[in-house]
Amino acid sequence: MRRLFALALVVDHMNRRNNYEERIERIEGNISRWESSLSRLQDAIDRTRSRIESNESRYEKSLNFRDRLSSPSTLDWLSRQEHKAINHRLDEVRREASNKIADHEAKVRDVEQQLERIRGWISDDERKLKDMRYKRSELECKISSARSSI
Repeated sequence: MRRLFALALVVDHMNRRNNYEERIERIEGNISRWESSLSRLQDAIDRTRSRIESNESRYEKSLNFRDRLSSPSTLDWLSRQEHKAINHRLDEVRREASNKIADHEAKVRDVEQQLERIRGWISDDERKLKDMRYKRSELECKISSARSSI
């Protein structure tokens, strides 16, 4: 009977040891997957941050262009073109002046639309960045918790 009891204790110990080792392997597998996900997520965060910086630079350039379109010298030029479009005696000169005015107005509309699009891109990327940082924090917590349980 003692032998049977001792054998049962040994078998029980072996089962517990195997269960513990399987649990550790599962946890290490999870940690490995989470670290891989964390690496991919960090790459996405870096790309998004870079895209935001690029769009902010593009936005700045578009603002500068819009400012040049409404600078005093440009407004003076536009005023002269309006005067030519109305008062010049030659039809061809009036037509050219009208075309220049229309081109200028189209540029103003285009740059305003571009600014709006870029603001939207920056806003979307900032929202994505916030979400990705939250996910990164969650993954880091999971990894830390899993490591502490080993």
